[in-house]
Amino acid sequence: MDNKRKKIFIVDDDMVNLRIGKFTLSNAYDVYTLHSGAALLTLLQDVQPDLILLDIMMPEMDGIETLSRLKTNALYAHLPVILLTAKSDAKTVLEGITGGAKDYIIKPFAPKKLLERVKAQFSKLN
Repeated sequence: MDNKRKKIFIVDDDMVNLRIGKFTLSNAYDVYTLHSGAALLTLLQDVQPDLILLDIMMPEMDGIETLSRLKTNALYAHLPVILLTAKSDAKTVLEGITGGAKDYIIKPFAPKKLLERVKAQFSKLN
């Protein structure tokens, strides 16, 4: 049995969402907070997460473009991504899921719901 704590990256340009996400998940997981898709792609060169929570609406590189870059890179394509965003229109949800996201959580999110959805993803990976 692997007792190593799983690593989760939360990528969001909103500091409040980063704080809530980190507070919610840090008792069970090692949580890294990042403010942009570019910061994510840089950190991935040194640290591999077990799961990425990714906002869509971010400046410079939005979450859909970030997801696309992850899924087209053989080094990162296997990483599970949950989109965590305020965009709830059907077109964006479909774009995220067909782009490779494993789940889609609408903000504002309930911390307990976030924790349960993360646990569900890890149970699917085992």
